[in-house]
Amino acid sequence: MKVFFLNLDGYEVCRRIKATTTGNRIPILFVSVIYEPVEKVRGFAIDAADYISKPFDIDEVRARVRTHLELNQYRLTSGKFGGGA
Repeated sequence: MKVFFLNLDGYEVCRRIKATTTGNRIPILFVSVIYEPVEKVRGFAIDAADYISKPFDIDEVRARVRTHLELNQYRLTSGKFGGGA
């Protein structure tokens, strides 16, 4: 997810998605040119699954997406879905 939009930032979009029952189960990965640790921590605080900084390596992105999908599948099948960072 892009961090900054014209009228709504990615953090707010993430908050809104995570506030729903179904959305709470979706792993959200932020992609941005922002390198500031405080901004990354802000994303994790609202339950983002990961934060990928641009420029990125496509193999790394694929590995991170695969990992989060596998973790998400485990949580769904095991009933261990609690949310929160």
